Amino acid sequence: MNSIRSAGEILRMAWRMDRVKMVKAAVLLGGGFLATPLAALGLRAFTNSLLAGEADRATLLGLLLAVLLMLELMGTHFAHLSYFELGEMTQVHLQHRLFTATNSVVSLARREQPDYANDLQVTQSRAWNLNRALEATLQFGGLLVQLCVSTFLLARLNWVLVLVPCLSVLLILASARAQRAVNLSEERAAEPARRARHFLRLATTPESLVELRLLGLEDEVVERHTAEWDATTRQMWRGQSRAALIKSLGQLGFALGYAGALIFVFRQIAGDTATVGDFVLVLALAVQTTMQISTAVTLLAVLQQSSVTIGRITRLADAEPGPAPAHREPIPGAGLRLEHVTFSYHGGAEPVLRDVNLSIPPGARVAVVGENGAGKTTLVKLMCGLYQPTSGRISLNGHAVDTGEMSVAALFQDFARVELSLRDSIGIGKCRGAEPADDGAVHAALERADTTELVDRLPDGLDGILGTHYTDGAELSGGQWQRVGLARALVPESPALLMLDEPAAALDPTAEHALFERFAVAAGAQERRSAITVYVSHRFSTVRMADLIVVMERGRVAAAGTHDELMRAGGTYAELYTMQARAYADV
Repeated sequence: MNSIRSAGEILRMAWRMDRVKMVKAAVLLGGGFLATPLAALGLRAFTNSLLAGEADRATLLGLLLAVLLMLELMGTHFAHLSYFELGEMTQVHLQHRLFTATNSVVSLARREQPDYANDLQVTQSRAWNLNRALEATLQFGGLLVQLCVSTFLLARLNWVLVLVPCLSVLLILASARAQRAVNLSEERAAEPARRARHFLRLATTPESLVELRLLGLEDEVVERHTAEWDATTRQMWRGQSRAALIKSLGQLGFALGYAGALIFVFRQIAGDTATVGDFVLVLALAVQTTMQISTAVTLLAVLQQSSVTIGRITRLADAEPGPAPAHREPIPGAGLRLEHVTFSYHGGAEPVLRDVNLSIPPGARVAVVGENGAGKTTLVKLMCGLYQPTSGRISLNGHAVDTGEMSVAALFQDFARVELSLRDSIGIGKCRGAEPADDGAVHAALERADTTELVDRLPDGLDGILGTHYTDGAELSGGQWQRVGLARALVPESPALLMLDEPAAALDPTAEHALFERFAVAAGAQERRSAITVYVSHRFSTVRMADLIVVMERGRVAAAGTHDELMRAGGTYAELYTMQARAYADV
C-alpha cells in the first residue's frame, strides 16, 4: 500500500513538472509493452499457417511480427528518453525538499537528536537512487497491463494455465519480505555507519590529523573506523543473506509451477486437443510471463525502497518543526524577558531547563556562567530563537522571540568557517534573508573585530578566497578564522541581540580577555541602541565586567546579579570564582 501511494506521488510530481514528456513516455512505453503479448499471439498464427502450408498468410504474419518486435524495442527506448529526464527532476525535487526541511523547517532541537540523525543518514544514502523511482513506476504499470493481456490469452486456451501468472504472487510476497529484511538491516546499521564516517573524518581532516599524529592515535582511529565499518557490513550482510534466501524460496515455488504448466500442455498436444501453434503460444507467453514477473519483482523492490525513502523524507521534513511562539500579541515590558520557561528535547525524559525566569533590561551586557551541563547553551539558543520553549514564553522588547522576526548576531564555539571570499564570508552576516553587506560595512566589521590586517595579507584583498577545501585559497590560523567569525557577527548595524557562546574556550585567559574587550567595544555601540549583549564563558575573571551575571545550575537560574553582589551573597558563583582565581594565582 505504501508503494502504491509513493508511486502515485511520483506520478503526480512528474505530471506537474512536464505533462508532455509524461504523456509521451506513457504512450510509448504502453505501446512497447502491449506489443510483447500480441507478438506471442502472432507467433501462434504464424506457426499454424506455416505448418498448414499457407505461405502467403505466413509471410504477412511474419511481417506483422517484425513490426511488433520493432514497436517493442523502439517504444521502450524512446520512452526512456522522456522518463529519464523526468526521473532526474523528481529526484532533485525530493532531495531539495529534504535539504530545505532539515535546514529550514525542522526545529534545531529536533535536528540535533541522534534518532533524527540516524534517519537522515539512511535517507541520504538512498536518496541518490530516487531517479529510478519514476522509471520503476511506469514500467511496473506497463508490466501489469502486459501481464493481464498474457493471462487473458492463456485463459482462452485453458483456465488451468491461468495458474502460471498467479504463481507470481509467490515472487512478489518473497520480494516484499526480502526488502523488509534489507530495510531493517539498514536501520540497524545506521548508527555504526555514522560512527565509522566520524572516525573517517577524524583520520582525513587536516585539523584533527595533526593532533592525532602528535598523540600517536592514528592507528587507534583507523582501528575504530575498521571496527565500526565491520559492524555495519555484518549487519548489512545478514539482511542481504536473509533477503537472498527468501527470494530463492519464492523463485523455487514459481519454477515448480511453471514446469507443471509446460507438462500439462505437452499432454494436451499428445492427446490432439491442442495444436503446435498453441504450444508455441503457451511457451512464448510462459517465457514472457516469467520475464515479466522477474522484472516486476525487481521493479517492486525499487518501488518499495523508493517508498521507504520518500516516507523517510516526508517524516524528516515533517518531524516536529517545533512550536511557533505562542504569544504574537504585544507583551508588556522592554528588554529580554523569560517567564516560566521550560525546555525538553524530543523524547527526553527530563527537562533541560526548568521554570527559568529572567528579566534583562535594554542595553545590558549579560554573562552566563555555570558548570558543564548546567543548561547555558540551551538557554542561549532559546534567547536567540533557535529553540522554542516547551512551556513558558520569551519576549524581546514586547514581542515573542523568533529568529524569523528579529536580528540576532552571534558567534558560537563551533562557529562556521565559511570558505568564500573574505567579502562574502563576512558580508553574509548582515541580516537573515538580506543581501550581503557592502564593502564599507565589511571594513567596519573587520575594524571592530580588530582584524583589518587580514585584508592586506590576502593577495586579492576582500576578493581573496578563504580556506583550501574547495579551491586554492588562503589557509588561516584558528585565531584568524575566529576573528573572521567575530567580524561576521558584528556586521549587523543594529541587531536586537548580540551573542558570544564560548567562542574562546580553547584560548588562554589573556587571549580570551582581549577577545572580550573587542566584543565589549562592539557591545558598547549596541548598548547605545538599547541592544542586549550576552557572553557565555567558563572564565570568571572575564565575565566579572558584565552588568548582569546569570548563574546556571542543573537547568535552573541559581543566582543573578553583578559580580560584587554575587560575591557578597556567597554560593556557587563565589565558590567557583574563588577556586579559579586561586588556581591562576598558584600558576
